[in-house]
This record gives sequence, C-alpha cells and structure tokens, in this order.
Amino acid sequence: MATGAVSLAPMTDNMLDKLVEVAVQDAHPNEVTPPLSTDGRQCCDEWAQDRVEWLRTFHQQRREGLTGPAREATWAVVVNG
Repeated sequence: MATGAVSLAPMTDNMLDKLVEVAVQDAHPNEVTPPLSTDGRQCCDEWAQDRVEWLRTFHQQRREGLTGPAREATWAVVVNG
C-alpha cells in the first residue's frame, strides 16, 4: 500500500491515459468496468478494446462535472505526485 501525500487531480487526457494504463496492468476489468457484451451473454473476464473504450468514455463524459449531462464528476487520486 502506498503512503504519502494524497491529492485529487482533474481527469485530463494525460491523467486518463495514466489511469487506463494502471487499470489494464493492475486491476481486473470487473473491478473498474461493468461486464460488457454485444450479444447479451456474460462478457469475458479480460481486458478487451471495448472495455478500455468504455473506461475512457466514462471518465470523458464526466469532465463537465455535476452541471454537465452526466451530472457526475471523476477525479484521479494522486499519491506523492
């Protein structure tokens, strides 16, 4: 577990790239995305392009914050810069 200074950072394109990279390397896809399927069956338990795109789109659509269309905001939790 990381310790140190913790801050919140806006979900910029650069930060989103880092988030996706860490998610794909260190998280199970079911931990950070819903099961995705185009044919109605349960999706596989692996990182596929549709899951990466879902993750990117989810955060991009929340950039306008609570007053935007999604009425949600996401931030990156940054430890020690």
